[in-house]
Amino acid sequence: MSIWTKLQSWLGAAASDVAIDNEFNNIYLGLNEAANGNLPSGYNKVELTFTGASLTIKGETKMGNTNVPLDSALTVSGAAGWRYIVTTNGGVMSVESIPPAEITADTQVYTPTPVFNASANGYYSTVNTARRIVGICYFDTTIKEVIAYGEGKKRNDDYWRNALSGTGILSTAGERLQFSDAMLYSRGSNITIVDNGYGVTDAFGCKITNLENSEIKIAGSIDFTSASTTANGVVSLYKNGAVFITSLAGAFLVGTNANVNIPFSITDKHSQANDYYTFVVAVSSSAGITLANIEVTK
Repeated sequence: MSIWTKLQSWLGAAASDVAIDNEFNNIYLGLNEAANGNLPSGYNKVELTFTGASLTIKGETKMGNTNVPLDSALTVSGAAGWRYIVTTNGGVMSVESIPPAEITADTQVYTPTPVFNASANGYYSTVNTARRIVGICYFDTTIKEVIAYGEGKKRNDDYWRNALSGTGILSTAGERLQFSDAMLYSRGSNITIVDNGYGVTDAFGCKITNLENSEIKIAGSIDFTSASTTANGVVSLYKNGAVFITSLAGAFLVGTNANVNIPFSITDKHSQANDYYTFVVAVSSSAGITLANIEVTK
C-alpha cells in the first residue's frame, strides 16, 4: 500500500487532494521539528567573511526548538563602531549598533558585553529581543574585524594585549614585574589584568586572573639589560602564589648595556576560575628586567 493510499484510509475515502497534501506537510514539519530538537540548546556555529563593507554569514544557530540555517550577505554602513550580527528564527539577518550600556567604549580596544538569555542559552538583542546575536563586526568605512560567537555563553572575544609595558628599573630577586602602559586590547569577560605597582609579593606587579574554568594562553616577551660588564637574570611564572614555570625566560649578558629580548608562550590547560599568574624575578645580578609586552587569550 502506498503512503498516499494509507493517508486516504486515515483521512477517509472522500478526503481531497488538498487535505492529503496538508497531512504530508504536517508530517514533514513534525519530522523537521524532531530533527531540530537534536541540536543542543544554545548551538551556534557561524562562519563570517568580509570584503570592504560586505559581510557574508553562513552556518546554523538554535533559537528555542528551532534550527535556523544562516546564509546571508549584508552591507554595513554608518558610524565607526561595533555591530551585533543578529538573526530572526526565520534566518532573516541584520546588523545593529551597540547600546552604550553594553560596551565600555565603542572602539577596537573593547568588545561588547551583550545580555545573556539564560533560558535560551544565548545572547539576544536588547533592541529587538526576538533576535539572537550570532557574532560581531567592527566597521570604520569598511569592515575591519569579525568575531563569530560560539555556543551558549562563549563569545570567542577574550583577548588582552599591550606593548612596551615594563618599568625598566634595576631588578631584584622576588620582584613582581609590572606593566606601565594602557592595554591595547581589553576584551571579553573571562580575563582581567591589573598592575598593583612595585613590590615583592603577589599583592604587587602585573597580575593576570582567569575568571572561568578553561585553558588560558599567556605570551609575550621579557627584556634583559646589563648594568655591568656581566649580568644575568631569570624570571619565573607563578600561579596562585607558587612556582608554575621555573624558568620562563633567562639571559646571561656580557658588556655594559648589553640587551636581549626573550619571547615566551605558555598554555595552562587546567586553569580554573580565579587562578592568577604573576611574573617573578627569580635571579637578578646587575640586570634590568622588563615585561616588554604581554598577550593573553583563551
